[in-house]
Amino acid sequence: MKRKYYLYTLISAVSAFLLSSVISLPILSLISLVLFLHSLNQAGSFKSYLKISATFFVSYYFLGFSFLLFLYKLIDLPIIWGALISFLATILTSVITAAVHLLPTVVIYRFSKHRITDAFLYASMFSLGEYLVSIIPLFGCPLISISLSVTAAPALIQVADLFGSYFLTFIIVAINSLFACIISTRLISLKSVICASLIVLMFLSSSIYGVLKINNQSYQGDNISVAAVQTDLKGLSKLSGDKSETLDVLSELIESAGSADIIFLPETAIPYSLRDDNVSDTICALSEKIDAEIFSGIFYSQDSMRYNAYCAFSPSGTSLYLKSVLVPFGEFSPFGNKLIGGSANLSSAESIEPLEAESTTVAVGICIESIYPSIIRKEVRDGGEIIAIPTNDSWFFGTHLQKLHFRHSILRSVENFRYTVRCANSGISAVISPFGQIIASLGEGEQGVITAEVSTLQNKTLYTKIGNVWIAVPVFLFFMMLFFNFKQAGRIRLFKLDF
Repeated sequence: MKRKYYLYTLISAVSAFLLSSVISLPILSLISLVLFLHSLNQAGSFKSYLKISATFFVSYYFLGFSFLLFLYKLIDLPIIWGALISFLATILTSVITAAVHLLPTVVIYRFSKHRITDAFLYASMFSLGEYLVSIIPLFGCPLISISLSVTAAPALIQVADLFGSYFLTFIIVAINSLFACIISTRLISLKSVICASLIVLMFLSSSIYGVLKINNQSYQGDNISVAAVQTDLKGLSKLSGDKSETLDVLSELIESAGSADIIFLPETAIPYSLRDDNVSDTICALSEKIDAEIFSGIFYSQDSMRYNAYCAFSPSGTSLYLKSVLVPFGEFSPFGNKLIGGSANLSSAESIEPLEAESTTVAVGICIESIYPSIIRKEVRDGGEIIAIPTNDSWFFGTHLQKLHFRHSILRSVENFRYTVRCANSGISAVISPFGQIIASLGEGEQGVITAEVSTLQNKTLYTKIGNVWIAVPVFLFFMMLFFNFKQAGRIRLFKLDF
């Protein structure tokens, strides 16, 4: 295998990463994988095919998880040991995730005959790989996705309300694969003409669907005014500093929100446990004073369990949402009770339920939960009328994580056709329309309040109703091709034995 193909693959990995997390040029996502897929087409053996695939996926995920290299700043060890642990954590996470994603894509090798249909087969396996990444135990973290690269193009992402963001990945990879098929053909041929026609058809049909949906979608709901409060306290400073001073700052920001019906605060914004003396009474009294419900992140303890929670405060009392998906080694550790920053292990909620407030029902995704489409989908299906995403990304302030994480919120809005209020400590906070359009926002490192008018919606999209059912098709194809590969391998062994 020529070295240039490995270079092509690295270029594709870097391009795919940048478009998914840093750069907002959606149209380039339709060609970002072409060099990689062209290199796969040129692989003359399974060994070369596997090496090219591994080069792409390991590089792509290493870049995606590279923010973990900054873990050493949070680890209470000498900098050399902290840096080593950070590097090993990044490598381990990248390799495991890459291996899971790579698995479905390699089964296409013996089955492939470089036909046009192979472009759709590969796109199916690529999408299946992304889905598998979200469900593997402990390391299941679908943080980076090809679908994130088009979040700045509302017309292109509307198809996510049909079958979800993994289907959006399928479309993007299929178009890239068809471009690669044209390049691999090299000469103008019938195959190239058909591929070009299919590319235009897929792009136009997706765009037309999006434009028609945006211009013609009619929905009814109660209008409410929301505000998102963004603080700028980094890391543990809000928890280890003067808690009363932090609460005073929050109170001032809350009162500056004006006449909003609901005021949203970030994850763990209130630096107390809900059961601490007078905390609940203080916030509920403030809610009555300003005549608005206050939603805030806070810790909640019950028996021997301690939860990362999101609480709705109103004059009549409180209601809680408990986080169900925790950050490995950040909120829990299988190796002991001491974690980064010395925090105690948190517990995860046994069930996922939307937060029932006085004015509306809210589908909540605390921090990492927002990258899992199934969590928000279940809450919307169970009655969530708007989406709230409180988070604290300040641990990795200044890295690509903040933009990468933010883009997931856009897809959750489109998938479920709900307004989303994202409230982040140190940014990025935003109010997002059901079409994925940014209504109001505050950037990284800013402190302030944004307000907007939203509607509490009850209609459900096809994706909200059926979820990722379409993944059954790639699963069927995977097992079909796996059977074909074993059968072919058996024939080859028999042939050599007879010879």
